[in-house]
Amino acid sequence: MKTTWNNAQGSRDRKAVAVLVCADGRIHNFTGETIPGVCQSSVTGYEKNGKWSNTTFEVLFHDTTVLVAWKEDWDTGMKWPQASWDAGFQWLLAKAPAATMVTFQEFIRAGKYPKTVERWDARDDAGFRRNWLRRLRRQIAALQSVPVGTLAQITSAADSRTARQATIDDLRRQIGIALGKLPAAILLPENKTLPGVLVNGFSAELARKHGASIDMRGHGAHLYSTHGTSYGVHSGGKTKWRNGKPVSYTHATHDNYVRSLAMIRAGDPRTVDYVLHQTEVAVTLPEWMTWGVDANGLRAVCGPDDYHPGAAELLAKNAASLIAKKLAENAETLKKYAAQAAADAAEMEGVYVCVADSRRAGNCLEGTLSFAGRHGLDPARHYHAPEILAQGNGDTARVRLAIRAAVNRHQLEMERGYADLADHRIS
Repeated sequence: MKTTWNNAQGSRDRKAVAVLVCADGRIHNFTGETIPGVCQSSVTGYEKNGKWSNTTFEVLFHDTTVLVAWKEDWDTGMKWPQASWDAGFQWLLAKAPAATMVTFQEFIRAGKYPKTVERWDARDDAGFRRNWLRRLRRQIAALQSVPVGTLAQITSAADSRTARQATIDDLRRQIGIALGKLPAAILLPENKTLPGVLVNGFSAELARKHGASIDMRGHGAHLYSTHGTSYGVHSGGKTKWRNGKPVSYTHATHDNYVRSLAMIRAGDPRTVDYVLHQTEVAVTLPEWMTWGVDANGLRAVCGPDDYHPGAAELLAKNAASLIAKKLAENAETLKKYAAQAAADAAEMEGVYVCVADSRRAGNCLEGTLSFAGRHGLDPARHYHAPEILAQGNGDTARVRLAIRAAVNRHQLEMERGYADLADHRIS
């Protein structure tokens, strides 16, 4: 194929550019000279016009070779004004289909266009960095949002927490490399924020029976329930010496944390899944009962009555029937005490209590006067029984005795029709 090419520059000193693209994809800069094995070139004309002087070339090359000619970009003055490697390649490919990305990069990197290489590499690096950061953050989000819809998923999330945190720390380090500075710490939420209900009511013997390692030596040994993997924390005793003599001693402590966790099944309020250490059971209540949760933890519910089972009851052979029986017994007891409380309340209405009533109930005078002083009560006055009871706090038992004595006195006074002032004085 024969064609001509003129190297006249354009307006704003934009130079003429040409490349030859061979059938095998190889790309060659063409400046008017013959390229062995690629093309033959000869001068067919020359115009002398100062900076506008130009030469016309006749170029002979194979039919499968393509000559691509253009002038430097009007706006930027660049030979390759495209924004990226891909954009530059696509522009050339549209004119010379034999070009490949490999040969295109080899040609551009060969040393003729160093600023283009720097610009396009920076663009690719920025794109790679963005994609890399996006990928790292997606991985962190996946590690932070593991499913916890079932008891098995909750225990798996707790058991994998240490490994997941280590992976997040490494991903955070990689983000620091991409950004040039280490971002703030990325921490997983504590195990205690996982769903499920902690269950107490287990002994060291029960925990050991189900495989937990428990250290209950000394007075400083404790048992706690946890969402996470069972573990123990030991703090050794310490003696403080002064002038060669022991002056104080801190006892050793053994804090034992045992996984004891329950979760009511979604869509099945009669069934709860429970795990103690690594032993998992499911307890399904009779059809007239359901599971629930309140401030005191897991509870079996039947109408207005409920019962909070412990670990031993959930692990019992006939757990459901045992819990149902306990709930029924509690309901009867509560009814009995509710009736007694109602009777007591009725009796207390209209009854006023004095210091003499407290003495008749067996409470000592000093304690009675101390109680009055703490609550701002005048020992010489009478007070409405419910008012006194409301202030009982830790002295409720003694206050009830005083009220009972006042009720008895009041009933006696009502029977005989008069009050004896001596019954209201401190002897």
